Amino acid sequence: TKEEQLALWKAFSLADMIASDHAPHTIVEKEQSYLKAPSGLPGVETMLPVFLDAALRGKMDLLRIVRMLSANPARIFSVKHKGTIHEGFDADIVLVNPKKERVLSGSSLHSKCGWTPFEGRKLKGVIEGVYLRGTLAFDGQEPLAQKGMGKPLHIG
Repeated sequence: TKEEQLALWKAFSLADMIASDHAPHTIVEKEQSYLKAPSGLPGVETMLPVFLDAALRGKMDLLRIVRMLSANPARIFSVKHKGTIHEGFDADIVLVNPKKERVLSGSSLHSKCGWTPFEGRKLKGVIEGVYLRGTLAFDGQEPLAQKGMGKPLHIG
């Protein structure tokens, strides 16, 4: 119901952080009997766009989302040089065009499973670039990150 949806958005706004385990199981795998079907949903590629849409529609505060998806996880897990834009930190930056809209489709996602629980949903805000340590890793269309581009995180 609408009331339950509002309660869920309120609960999200109280969280310290939000994460996705990303379970890219295929539809065939999910259609097995309950006890055999793997649990979870694909979400790593849709989590930020869904929450950006929520902010742009007034359901959550955008700065709160930035804290829950970036700054707080880095702080909570003591990940050095990550989570915020600050001198001496890695230049991990997501560029978003808040005026553009996009319709989610499993066929346009980069996960091996090829589906999303948000199929057909129109979202406000389009990710137009992702920089990893200052290097363009996603150009708004396709991943550009090369094998070996990832580095171990420094914790503590």
